[in-house]
Amino acid sequence: MAADDFVQTSLIVDGVINHGQAIVEVSPEPAPNAFGVDPVELEIMKPSIDGLLDRARARNVVALFAGVSEDGRPSAQTIGNDTLTTMATLDACGTASPAWMDGITEQLMQLGGDDPEEQARTLGRGLTFLQGIQPKNELEAALGVQLFAANKLAMHMAARAGKATTGDGVTLWGGQFNKAARTMATLAEALTKLRSGGKQTVTVKHIHIDARNSQNVIADEVTTGGGKA
Repeated sequence: MAADDFVQTSLIVDGVINHGQAIVEVSPEPAPNAFGVDPVELEIMKPSIDGLLDRARARNVVALFAGVSEDGRPSAQTIGNDTLTTMATLDACGTASPAWMDGITEQLMQLGGDDPEEQARTLGRGLTFLQGIQPKNELEAALGVQLFAANKLAMHMAARAGKATTGDGVTLWGGQFNKAARTMATLAEALTKLRSGGKQTVTVKHIHIDARNSQNVIADEVTTGGGKA
């Protein structure tokens, strides 16, 4: 996918703007491209925009967001129908179980407090966070929810520290931020160990210096597991 794919020609026929290839010959009128960038600047930025598009495609996920349904309850949504939304949400929750999916979404909503609008925003952010982690099973999803909660708490404490007007306030909220940040780091490490199966790869380098003071380096990779050297 390239930036050129998003640059369209607009043709005015009987007062109606038609995008795409003309069927009849009319005088083309330049129209803004999909990015709203000046054509000259677009050409300069094309490599960067192509990179953004490539990375967006590489994520290969159905974008999840959330809104408040007619019954006043937050719910996950996609640009597609309910079937697509359910499939995307199950995948984000690392499960094939609707019961587990409901439990995860409920936990994420609770992090948004009592306001349905804030619950919906938090649900959408949380599901997007889980999509970034791409949990392979329910345990990884559970750790992902805890990571999201720890990050949300850490940022809240950081904001409180930034608004503090006294040294004691900065110390108090700064300390709470440090605790939440350390918790997040611990959870991230636990997720990494879970995915690696507890194995560690150690690179050992043997260096031989010959008589002419030149060096020949031979590197061997040694894989260990279970915490053994």
